[in-house]
Amino acid sequence: AKSGSAPEIVRPSVKTRVSKPAELTRWKAELREQMHDTEGWKSLETSFGALRAIITGAKEQFSKYVDDELLKLLEHASMHTNRFVREISFHTAAAIATSCDIETLKTLAERTCTLLAKGLSDNWSQVRYASSIATRHMLTRAIKNGFAEKYLPILLPPMCINRYYVAQGVRIYSQESWRLAMGTNGAKLVAEHIDKVVAFYVAQAGADNHAVREAACACITELAKKVERKAVSPHVDKLLDTLIDCFKDDSWPVRDAACSACGDFILAYPEESEPKMKKLYKLWFEHLQDSIPTVREDAAVALAKAVKAYGKSAESEVCSKLVAALPAVKEQPNDSKRLGGMENVTQ
Repeated sequence: AKSGSAPEIVRPSVKTRVSKPAELTRWKAELREQMHDTEGWKSLETSFGALRAIITGAKEQFSKYVDDELLKLLEHASMHTNRFVREISFHTAAAIATSCDIETLKTLAERTCTLLAKGLSDNWSQVRYASSIATRHMLTRAIKNGFAEKYLPILLPPMCINRYYVAQGVRIYSQESWRLAMGTNGAKLVAEHIDKVVAFYVAQAGADNHAVREAACACITELAKKVERKAVSPHVDKLLDTLIDCFKDDSWPVRDAACSACGDFILAYPEESEPKMKKLYKLWFEHLQDSIPTVREDAAVALAKAVKAYGKSAESEVCSKLVAALPAVKEQPNDSKRLGGMENVTQ
C-alpha cells in the first residue's frame, strides 16, 4: 500500500481457503450443514420423478430393467439425508410394485419389503406416507398371488404402529391398508408374529420423534386389549418396563398414553404386572398433580383400574393417599392460576 493510504485488503479465494485436505473436508461439511433438509437436492429428486414416470408408463415391459443396480439405487436413496429424496424413492418403489410382472415381484420381494419397512419407520410423515402407498401395492399383489406370508414378519410391525400415527393422512391410509390386507385376521396375525411385533414396539417407544413414542404406547395398549393372552403374557414384563420409561417422558401426550396403557395392562394381566405396582403407584400419584388436565384424569382412571384388578390391597393404597391429599384443596389460594408457577415475571 502507498504511504498515507488505507492498507489494501486481500481476500483469499475459495481455492486458497480450502487448499489443504483437512480444510477441504471441513468446508464440505459446512456446506452440507447449510443445505436445509427441506431444500431440493440438485436434480436427484426430479430424476427419480422421471424414472417413476417411465416405470408407470412402461408397465410390465419395465420388469427386465429391475435389477440389482436399480434396487441398490433405491436402497441408497431411501437413506438419503434429504427427506424429499427419500420420499420420491418410495414413490418409485410403489411404481415398481404396481407395474412389474409377478415373477419379477417375487424375486425382489424380500429386499423390497425390507426397504419399505424402513420407510414405514421414517421420522418424516411424508416419507411414511409414500412408503405406506408402496407397501399397500406390494402386499395386496403378494396376497392375491399367494406369496405374502413370508414377508408379513417384516411389514406387520410398522404397519401396526402407523395405524395410530399422529399424522392423519398416514393413520387413515394405514388403517385402510390394514383392513384390505389383513381382513378380520389382524389380531391373529399379530399373535403369530408377537416376538417381532413386541421388539419393534419397544424400539419405537424409544424413538426420537415424540409422535412415534405416543403411537407405540397406543399399540402396546392394543396388545393388552385385543391380542390372544397366551401370546402376550410372556412379554408383559418387557412391555411394562417400556411403558414405565414412557411414563417419565418430557412430552405430555406420551406420558398420557403410557399412563392409560399401564392401567389397561394391569387390568388384563394382574398377576404378571404385580411386581411393577410399586413403581406404577408412585407414577400415578405423581401424575394426579400434573399440569395437564387429561393426564390427571387418566391417572385417576388408571388407579380405578388398579382397584378393580387388585381389590382391597389397591383400595387401601389409593384411599390412604386420597385421605391425605383431598384436605389440601382447602389450602389452595382462591386466586391461584393454572400453571401459575411457570409465569415469567420480571422483578
